[in-house]
Amino acid sequence: MVKLDPAVGQVVLKLDTRPAGQWCWEEPSSAAIAAMQQLMAVIEQMRSPTSGWQPDRPQTPEHLLSYVSEEACTLLEALEASLDLPSPMSSFEAVDHGGLLTLWGRHSLVEQLGSPLLWGIARSAYAVMRLLEGVAADVEIDGMRQAGMLRLAAVLQIETPLGVQVYDLVTHHVGRSPLPNTAQIHTLADDLLTQATPANDLLQALSRQVRFSTPHLIPLLDSVNVNLLIPSQTWQTGTLQLQLGFDFVVKPLPLPSVLLPCVPLPCLPLASLAQPTPEASLSFTDSNWLEAYNSIVLQQRLSHLMTQLAGCQTIATATLPLPADQVLPLLVQDACDALELLADPLSTSPYLSLHGTLQFNRLIGQLLWSMSRSTPALMTLMGGIRCALLQPEAYWETGIIRLLVSLKIKTPGTDWFYDLATGELPEPSVFPLAPDVILQMENCAWCLHPTRLQDLETQLLQQIQTTAPELRLLLAGTEIDWLDINGEEQPATLQLQIDFDFMPI
Repeated sequence: MVKLDPAVGQVVLKLDTRPAGQWCWEEPSSAAIAAMQQLMAVIEQMRSPTSGWQPDRPQTPEHLLSYVSEEACTLLEALEASLDLPSPMSSFEAVDHGGLLTLWGRHSLVEQLGSPLLWGIARSAYAVMRLLEGVAADVEIDGMRQAGMLRLAAVLQIETPLGVQVYDLVTHHVGRSPLPNTAQIHTLADDLLTQATPANDLLQALSRQVRFSTPHLIPLLDSVNVNLLIPSQTWQTGTLQLQLGFDFVVKPLPLPSVLLPCVPLPCLPLASLAQPTPEASLSFTDSNWLEAYNSIVLQQRLSHLMTQLAGCQTIATATLPLPADQVLPLLVQDACDALELLADPLSTSPYLSLHGTLQFNRLIGQLLWSMSRSTPALMTLMGGIRCALLQPEAYWETGIIRLLVSLKIKTPGTDWFYDLATGELPEPSVFPLAPDVILQMENCAWCLHPTRLQDLETQLLQQIQTTAPELRLLLAGTEIDWLDINGEEQPATLQLQIDFDFMPI
């Protein structure tokens, strides 16, 4: 029996010591990723109709191993070597995936868990972030097809001997409209779904993506022990579980923004047809640039997958080196599983796909998400944060500083700067600030002490390139074909730029 308590957000929790487990291994080395790619490539060749494989012989790991033993051994050596290497992550918040590790062993209000948990879920994929906020959908329930709003509900369930309480991390209450697992989801806004899919299949794919992208959430998804103090009750023990499900309402209802509370989605006046409006589209035309971009994306996807594959997990958690004949079949199975996951249309990639023609509005949303998934601190800076600023030959000023992320689109006739956060063309006066300006911010771990703007920008770029290395290529710029809403196409260049905007108050 679920007890609906409006004060559940005020329950005090203390999570047990962080459980040890397979999910603690963060990142395989670049050599291990390359070895996995080579093993997958050979297995893919073996699966081709022209490989000469006997059709009556199943392609089990044991049967495949004799043909890929060299590649599997190379992968095993690379994995064992990578366990002795320091983490490739930088020294700031990315190591902690936005403070998720600090939840363990300390007291927290239930409502205080919302921000880090939602960020951890939303960073897994652009589609996950959009579904947390709610998107227009066409859903079939019991043979009746209806249009409405579909939302990925993230709910904390607290179970004690006295009962069960639930807390929706987005709405902060329990007024849900759960979607049956048997429902058929036909379409989602923004082409987030490529084919009609059972709700349960889509939910499992999204849950898998969350586990791959933010392994720190795995214990909470599986359920952990907690000590808790409920208002008007005594301390007691219980369990805490983070649950994902779908809610569906026929009439669309506005929901609070999840990932970018201070950053509105871009929307330009349609009258400004000469400007780069969201309704325009573009395609990336430099084949070498696209190849480099897609290679980085594949490596990043494999990096996330490998931390969760059974064979890689076995090697990472073994106390002693395991016999090769025991481990190699597991690694071959890992490569087969990785090929299937990458080819699965429901396997939501957390990275921006740049194939074919892309609507400008979709590019903007994906880039905002790619930047924001780096750390909550970077996300907060994009929305604006109070700070003190000291310029040479001036006095301290108090104001709001904002990380200004813009796209520069250069056509033969015009240069445009498009502010991703506001959907406006930035005024020339908002950037740049002098690199030797001194900043101090109470609510930003990177600037608790006086910090040069140049040093902050260097840290930000390091953070972005560590957690979203594919953006490095966009920061360098590339060639595109620009198609405006009038159907006119022209060559252009596109470049992602980072500056700072300061507004005195």
